[in-house]
Parts: sequence; C-alpha cells; structure tokens
Amino acid sequence: MTNGGLRKLGCSGTYPAPSPDELPDPVRWQAAEPGAFCGVRGLSAPAAYGESLGRVRVGPDGGAARTCEAGGRYPPGGLRLTTVVDPALARVFSDEAGYGGTRLGRAKGGPEGFGSIDVTRGVYLAQCQTGDMAFVVERVRPVSSKDGKGPNLVRALLPAYVEAEAERIGCGPIRLTLPEVLE
Repeated sequence: MTNGGLRKLGCSGTYPAPSPDELPDPVRWQAAEPGAFCGVRGLSAPAAYGESLGRVRVGPDGGAARTCEAGGRYPPGGLRLTTVVDPALARVFSDEAGYGGTRLGRAKGGPEGFGSIDVTRGVYLAQCQTGDMAFVVERVRPVSSKDGKGPNLVRALLPAYVEAEAERIGCGPIRLTLPEVLE
C-alpha cells in the first residue's frame, strides 16, 4: 500500500515490505508488567495511573517503529509510546521536536539530541550511531489518576521512556532532564 502511494505521487523509491509469511501475529492487549511498562525494562507508569494504564498492547521489534498503547478497560489506548528507529521516518518528527512546545535542552551523556514537550505530547529526537531516532509519548485521550491529582502523564513519562528505551535499542545512555516549568 505504501509503495502504491509512492508510485501514485510520482516517487521513484520504494519502501521494503515483508512477505505475508513474515508478518507478525496481531498485537493483543495484556496486563502491564511492573518494572517493564510497555515491554521496556526499567520503565514504570506513575503509580497514580496504575489502574488507568493497567493494560498494554505492544507492537513487535524489527520494523521502522515500535508502538505501545496503554489504557484501562474502556476506552483502551489513552496513552501511546512510540520509538521510531528508521532514520528517514524519525526525521518526520524534527519540526515537532524543535518547535512543538517547550524546548528540551540537550540530554546529559549519550548522543546529541533535542526535543519539545507540552501537556499532551513529548518528542525527543536523538542522533544515534545508526541514525536519527524519535521517542514520542502522547496522551491521546484523557487518562485518569486514582485521586484525580496525578502528575502530568507526559512530563512524568518522557525522560524515563527516552532513557530506558534508548538503552534497550542501543542508543543510550541518554539522561534527559525537563525544564522546571513548562512555558
């Protein structure tokens, strides 16, 4: 479908596609694993959101991007965590990383990078040894905390997600700190 769209637009390149025999099984909802939220060892959802983010659906590794949706019983998928490892696709996020909200400073250690954050989305673009990679945390629907006073979910998860996911895929270590106050 992607290559058909490229041809229709007059593009000469193609995007590699697996054969139908190589496609992974459909992704299913499962209980979130403590200490490995969205399958990322060392990442935990904020405790105040435990029930709301108690179920996850994690896409497989090996493609251009890996996505995890997290949510409670209904409607599922209030939170989405995405790691884009294809450098060309990751660059799609460069404008948003640079201008999508409050700018994030350079991370301590690890590869060069930059990002931005607002109340519903955080994006960090790292220049890893294999090329650019994008890390995205977005709240796609309201997510409730236990007492209604949980921390801003994107702000609470973005640094830990970038750090743990960068280690998992071999792009780390990255130590991302957020500005004190979002502008």
